[in-house]
Amino acid sequence: MLSITILFFALATVILGFEEFAEPIQLAEPNKDGVYEFTLVVDSKLTMSYDREVFNYKTPVDYDPDARKFTSRNTTAGSECQASIDKVPFEFGETQNFVGKLSDIIMADGLHRRIVAINGKSPGPLLVVPFNAEVHLIVHNMLYLESFSIHVHGIDKKGQWYEDGVAFIQQCPIQTGGTYEYRFIADRSGTHWWHGHLQMDRGDGLLGGFVVLPENRTVPTAGGTRVLPKREYYMILQDYVRQMPQKERVKMVFEDTTKWYYGFQDPKQCFDGLRMSDGSNVGAASPFDTILINDKGWYNDKDIKQRPEMLKLETFRIKKGETLLFRIVNGAANTNFMIHIRGHQMTLVGADGNEMQPITADKFIIMPGERYDFVTKGLDNPTQKVYYLQVETLQYLHGTKIDKAGLQYGLGRIYYEDEEDREIVPESPAKFLHPECTKAKKCKVYNCPFKVFPPGERFECIPFSALRSPSKPTDPEIVKDTNFDQGFEEHFVNMQFDTNVNGWSFKMPKGMPYFHEQDLYDIATPCNQTLCANAPRHDLRCRCFFHLRQKLGNIIQLTLYNMHATLGLAAHPIHIHGHHVNIMKMGWPKTNSTGQVVGMNEDLNCSAPFINNGDKVLNYCNSLEWANKTLAQRGGARHEYLGGYVVLRYRAINPGWWFLHCHLELHASSGSAFAFKIGDDSQIPKPPATFPHDCGLYRNPEISQLARDFRDGKPIYFGDEDDWRRQVVWRREPKSYRPPPTPEEKLETELRQRRDHQVKVYAKFLKDTVAVHGTKPTVFESCTQMWNTIREELEHRIALKTTPSRIDEELRLFDEACDALLRVKFGKGMP
Repeated sequence: MLSITILFFALATVILGFEEFAEPIQLAEPNKDGVYEFTLVVDSKLTMSYDREVFNYKTPVDYDPDARKFTSRNTTAGSECQASIDKVPFEFGETQNFVGKLSDIIMADGLHRRIVAINGKSPGPLLVVPFNAEVHLIVHNMLYLESFSIHVHGIDKKGQWYEDGVAFIQQCPIQTGGTYEYRFIADRSGTHWWHGHLQMDRGDGLLGGFVVLPENRTVPTAGGTRVLPKREYYMILQDYVRQMPQKERVKMVFEDTTKWYYGFQDPKQCFDGLRMSDGSNVGAASPFDTILINDKGWYNDKDIKQRPEMLKLETFRIKKGETLLFRIVNGAANTNFMIHIRGHQMTLVGADGNEMQPITADKFIIMPGERYDFVTKGLDNPTQKVYYLQVETLQYLHGTKIDKAGLQYGLGRIYYEDEEDREIVPESPAKFLHPECTKAKKCKVYNCPFKVFPPGERFECIPFSALRSPSKPTDPEIVKDTNFDQGFEEHFVNMQFDTNVNGWSFKMPKGMPYFHEQDLYDIATPCNQTLCANAPRHDLRCRCFFHLRQKLGNIIQLTLYNMHATLGLAAHPIHIHGHHVNIMKMGWPKTNSTGQVVGMNEDLNCSAPFINNGDKVLNYCNSLEWANKTLAQRGGARHEYLGGYVVLRYRAINPGWWFLHCHLELHASSGSAFAFKIGDDSQIPKPPATFPHDCGLYRNPEISQLARDFRDGKPIYFGDEDDWRRQVVWRREPKSYRPPPTPEEKLETELRQRRDHQVKVYAKFLKDTVAVHGTKPTVFESCTQMWNTIREELEHRIALKTTPSRIDEELRLFDEACDALLRVKFGKGMP
């Protein structure tokens, strides 16, 4: 029985300046209250530039691999465009003055692009705290046009679901110019990270590192002992896009224009996605330009392969026989990578913040959002001063043809600092092709996203299911191999398409559901059960707030599958917020002799056609159950394989609103996600009274009376009624000041309005009477009778409001008005 706790949450880190060498991890200092407080200032910044002392101006810089030197450009208007202001180009570290300038530089791929930076860097600062520390993040949004939120990936936020950072589910986005504070407990030791959690901001630079150090910092060894690493290094990988911002790509998915990811202007340069050896992809449907290790990479693939010794790469120091612990995060937006250190073995000792039984491998694969800890030991007799850490893509299948020319590579250096007499010498480009791996002695690769490599490859997969927890489960009931009579829920979710789950494309609500339980569908779009039971990939009618509700305390079995009658599309790395999961079982798809997927796993029945009004149609497999009921509660990977499935279990003990999504940024932003609520309203922790939650929806009830008064030209008064200095504003011509009306004046206005109304009634009566009887005397008799009736009614009304003198005056005015009316109509007044 496989029992391992997997976690999927993250935080961010800032690498301090352009440094020759990566710095080992260091524990931060708490403030006077014992709280670990960090400030993150988020703003845009130009890569390959440094700050000038005046007005925060920037000076672009360039790196020349031939000379191994930086030069800074002349920004004076009218000078030659690419002119250098330095007669002698700066060697790295050559002068103290330029060393300070280099500390401002974000290297990225060595070219110039505006990205999102945190405290002037991307990735942002590495935050290192002890286990169970109180953490206080103060985030300032200095971006001009964008809002965002921050998700600390790896921390459960027990009892604080509203600190988890999912925009519109757990908080309102941090608005432009705004400040937002997060407070939480670092409740899970290990390697984590932080990143933006609104649309595609992670892919544009909003990410960093977070490490929670346990009290015992030793790590297990393959021999069953424990060792204390001499140094620990942190590493974030990225799939850097040079031209098009990541957020543009979401629109292209819904427009079906992804063929032009490289741009629309060159009709000859179209994107035709490559796939992995089994025919699936993990992000290969979204191209990128450069692999970054922390903040360093290089735009020219030819230079990387043929002269890496000339490039400024991330460099990690080591000594002979020294044990290093690497904490590595795949912060890529859409790409998985295979990693190895040339000439060195790696022992994996941690996965997603959890210690694991050691697995020794030559290489391992890491999906977007995953974290691994691995130990490597310095060679006793190194033959080189530098060995390369190689990161590469896995997509090389073009149709059914293998084409490895499209593989992309990134490099870092393992630098033996005690080999002072050795020079850094060039290496053959053939090293990129893994010459150490042979058919007779295949290299072991851990965490393959497919069952096997093709027959011609010199690699052997160690599946994720080989991973074991070093300790017994803290909740043994969760992993029981038995049928549950109560306290158990099972949910089936199909994540086949890159834009939806179970036929619904997830659409964020317009406000936080917690505050709108009684009017949820005022802020969220309901899911149409009938219309979308078998919905295709891009049916926009099926964009809705898809969510599950789970009972607090229940064991939740979540079967995620990736099935569709015609196969195709992508595999998905899945991230579950707020909970650690146990992997009970995983099912591989059917493959042929070359390892390519040819059919779906039959444990779930997706082969039958879907019946729609008596007609057989293509089955999108959105409502499956176990083909064999005995499989229902038997026991895995958080990675969901094309044509296969994974069964996850966890106990719903963290009440609140949470989120599950594909960690490919393009997929999550396109709708491959859903929310889930644990517990009822009375069980969910309440956010603080000052918690901001009114976001996304405002319905204006009416136009104000003041606006109507302005429109109608009425006098507008400002100030207290008893203040003689009250100001009046008129809509039309300015008028002299007059004091506010007295109660008597207000009553006079009311009576005048009533009188005018009665005159209109009387005039209509006269008109109707004359039309029937002409101007005979009977008309005036009738008029007199009508007038007396009106007079009596008016006297009664006024008597309730004012004094007899006011009544007499008002009636006199009324008589005059009526008499004038009769003279106009009939030539004589009231009888």
